[in-house]
This record gives sequence, structure tokens and C-alpha cells, in this order.
Amino acid sequence: LKVPVGLIHCSWGGSSCEAWINEKVLAGKPEYEKIFERREKFDPEDPKLRINHQVGYLYNGMLHPIIGYGIKGAIWYQGETNSGRAYQHRDLFPTMVRNWRDEWKQGDFSFYWVQLTNFMATTNNPDNSAWAAFRESQSMSRAVSNSGEA
Repeated sequence: LKVPVGLIHCSWGGSSCEAWINEKVLAGKPEYEKIFERREKFDPEDPKLRINHQVGYLYNGMLHPIIGYGIKGAIWYQGETNSGRAYQHRDLFPTMVRNWRDEWKQGDFSFYWVQLTNFMATTNNPDNSAWAAFRESQSMSRAVSNSGEA
């Protein structure tokens, strides 16, 4: 390559997608009201209301401080926390990608994500599967420009 290469590791296990988005992007949109309602009930002692699930918290504390560093792309592995909200994720994840690209002001930098594995138990009869619906929502995000799924 003959050029310096560096990696920035910015992650928090078990986090939700909305935690990594600037809250101003989601504020006032009816489809995200429940996300904001959950934050209003935030109690650090309640494990269901963890900080890494709160809209904008990880964006503010971890991502915003590194915006401005020159980057060529992002690799994303997340989803389990949002898997019960697959239909919301269809818009939420592309919104996060747009938010990051807008904030970095470096155009449509590469954005790649890892699809969650298919590890749920098989059934002999057709069934509604939140996990399958979520994996489908991840695949639908391939419509985002300069992006890809592994």
C-alpha cells in the first residue's frame, strides 16, 4: 500500500442502532416516538433500559468525538438488540448510515455490515420469525449506496 493505515475501534456490545444516531435526526418523527419514550423512563439500575440502548447516547459519547478524523469507510456488526423491531430497522439503519456520512462530510464513504447468523431452531411449519424478518431488513439495506453485507 505504501500509505499509513489505521483503524478506529468504536463499539459497545449489546447496543442498539438508535444509540449510534444523532438524536436530532430522529426527533419529531412519529415512527421513533417509542424510542424517545424509553429514554424518558431511563433508570441506570434497570437492565432493560441500559445506556447503550438510549437514542443518541453512544453517538454523543463515543462517535461524535472522533468525527473529523479522515476515514475511508466503516464496518458494522450489530443487530441483536434491534432484532425484535425489524420493520423499524428497515428505515433506522439506512438513516444511521446517512447520519454518519452527513456528519463526516466525506461523501458516500464505504459502509459494510455483517448480517446476523441464522442460528435459530428450525421448524417444520411456516412461522413468523422476528429473527428472519430482521435478517431480511439487513439485506434490504443493500439499497444504500456504496454499501455491502457480509
